[in-house]
Amino acid sequence: MEVPFPAVPDLSRLETQLAMGGKDYMGGLTIATVDGNGYFTALIPDKSLEQLNSGDAWITIMISKPRYHHEVLRGQRFPVRLLSKDRAKAGVFKIVRPKVYYGRMIYENGKPAVPEIAPWPGARVYTILRYSPATSSSGGIKEELSDVDKQGFFSAYLTDEQLKQIEDGPLKIQIYHPSYEEERVSFPAGVFPANMLTTERDNVIAYKLTYDQLTSEFHNLGRMLESIEKLKTLGFTLSVYHKDNAGRLPASLNDLKFDDAKVLPAWIAECVEYIGSGTTVSIDEPASVAIAYDKALFEKGNGTNVLFDDGHVEFCRPGKLENMGISR
Repeated sequence: MEVPFPAVPDLSRLETQLAMGGKDYMGGLTIATVDGNGYFTALIPDKSLEQLNSGDAWITIMISKPRYHHEVLRGQRFPVRLLSKDRAKAGVFKIVRPKVYYGRMIYENGKPAVPEIAPWPGARVYTILRYSPATSSSGGIKEELSDVDKQGFFSAYLTDEQLKQIEDGPLKIQIYHPSYEEERVSFPAGVFPANMLTTERDNVIAYKLTYDQLTSEFHNLGRMLESIEKLKTLGFTLSVYHKDNAGRLPASLNDLKFDDAKVLPAWIAECVEYIGSGTTVSIDEPASVAIAYDKALFEKGNGTNVLFDDGHVEFCRPGKLENMGISR
């Protein structure tokens, strides 16, 4: 059946599904998923069709999470009379377009609040809808909303009731950020203000995450981001030297000339261990050689940022660092 919005485009974690309900269908039975063109195909036994026609059963349209049809965000009954065995004669049923709300978050440095260098594979910043205070055994979590994209945007399909609860306080949008200390762990990094949600993506005003809130790890995130930016600047300066010196890297970082002659050299002297002294790099070979790392971060944390000979920066854990000959 053709539906004006067969799925919510901005929320990839949601699907439009059809469920059979009635006295013989406790909790509802998912019978079909609407495709990208608004059609669905359902195998309905004759007995079930009789129940639908008599009113003893019904079909509900749901915007729900894949594989979790109990997490229904909107329910509306689909008229049985619009069902057809002939796809070309399928009836059209129009349903109300759901309200999608948008938000955006940035770091204190003004960049989108997503890690440019991921601390572990699959790391992501995401938002959840949570009760406040958290009183349930699950920590008060109601549902996961969406990931934050590379521009710092996230989107959420919220009912009017949910929006009111967010505005009044029982619910809040909690932001989670991946940990640089522990793999496969994310920590709470703030609450997105209800008054900054908007239905117009183009009019979103960015919410700035501050590094002094909630956890010591998030407080240290500013230092991590600073390390990434300054190592990238160091990499660019080394690439200029490399081109001017027949592919050779300097014996010492003191041989380099920086545009920021005051701040960067002082930071490098305090925080950077240079291990690329005199290395000759061929532009025809894949770049895979570590040439510098942030020793100050490594002394305090479970890994550090490493600069490679092609200028890219990675966050590496102790095991990988050891394989590269880097240890405390």
